[in-house]
Amino acid sequence: MSSATSKTNRRQLVLLSGPLYSSNMGCNALTYGALAVLDDVARRLGLVFGYSLLDNPVDGAVPPELADRSIALVDQVPDFGPKSLLRTFVRRDGAALRRRHRALRSADLFLDNGWGDSFSDIYGRSRFESVFRHGRYARSLGKPLILLPQTIGPFRAPAVRSRARDMLAYACAVYARDPLSAACARELVPGLDVRESVDLALFMPYAPAPPSGGGPLRIGVNPSGLLWHGGYSKNNQFGLKEDYRDVLRGVLRHLLAQPGIQVELIGHDVRGPSAGNSFEDYHVCKLLQREFPACRVGPFFYGPLEAKSHISGLDVFIGSRMHACIAAYSAGVPTFPLGYSRKFAGLFAEKLGYGRGADLAAHGLAEVQERLAACLAELPAIRAEFPERRRRIESERAALVADLADRLAGPLNARSGA
Repeated sequence: MSSATSKTNRRQLVLLSGPLYSSNMGCNALTYGALAVLDDVARRLGLVFGYSLLDNPVDGAVPPELADRSIALVDQVPDFGPKSLLRTFVRRDGAALRRRHRALRSADLFLDNGWGDSFSDIYGRSRFESVFRHGRYARSLGKPLILLPQTIGPFRAPAVRSRARDMLAYACAVYARDPLSAACARELVPGLDVRESVDLALFMPYAPAPPSGGGPLRIGVNPSGLLWHGGYSKNNQFGLKEDYRDVLRGVLRHLLAQPGIQVELIGHDVRGPSAGNSFEDYHVCKLLQREFPACRVGPFFYGPLEAKSHISGLDVFIGSRMHACIAAYSAGVPTFPLGYSRKFAGLFAEKLGYGRGADLAAHGLAEVQERLAACLAELPAIRAEFPERRRRIESERAALVADLADRLAGPLNARSGA
């Protein structure tokens, strides 16, 4: 292939939320899922995509399973705001600012998945502002921006609603991962063309675990360190009906009281002992094992492929981290989400038609146990559903690839906004 043809066929894409090394395996899984979809798009169009992935250590190595792609790691978008520039001056870090800008300004297209659920102020204003900075930077360069499938809203603060409206209006394409998010986007920007898809992590490849070969029913339980501490505010930030710790302990007692069950505690946001008393999951697993020594603790995962592969070998999965539940569901494991916000119901019940699980904002321990018992009682029927459910995932992937390919086949123009 000539150099001219090579340049013509090459596109440089920026994944504004593209971590590979986050402690949160769900955020990493979204990156892997996005790359899987975009690779399909490139093959469909006969193009070669290079990727700049943000939220990564600039001196880090690309994981071996991604080494065949052209990937540059970038830590964050440049921020030219007065406060940021002052910090840069004080730290004498102008070289880093210029390096980030050089790595991104020549890109053809910016894409953002908002870490799946951060295009909202449910987790606080700062998380939303991080996503908004992504859109503001793309706009400052006059680059087209695609919002990949993600939760959109809810938006509580009027100022956040206004900024969200501007970002949605600027994007040249918007994808929601559930009907509730699509409706929220259309309410904010009437007439907005919002396409519905599903969570990108559903498309992440993995190596299936070997069959267990009999023995006890292996049930994975994923405690959320975030909910364990009452949310970021540490005062029941998400309005749970009952104390999360009491509910989790009650679930474990309920399971361990039954014969033929082996419980394995699974961390999906993992940072290790240096994290101390933070919002990660692994230390909660260790604390619960001390209290319930019959429980095992699962591996400390290095990456999302390891996590999903391990989870695929379980018989049942109960989780409070949404992407831990997505890993189980997409691997064909009967899943019982312990949800706490509308993102769970939006994806699982509304979009995927999977109504098992509990909403901890509406259900207390007694209701959770009742719903869990009903789920365990119908395991054979649930397992029988999954071949068709997994075909649905492949169908959603094919539809998203086709839609993105149609958009990228023609000129992508930046929008002027609202």
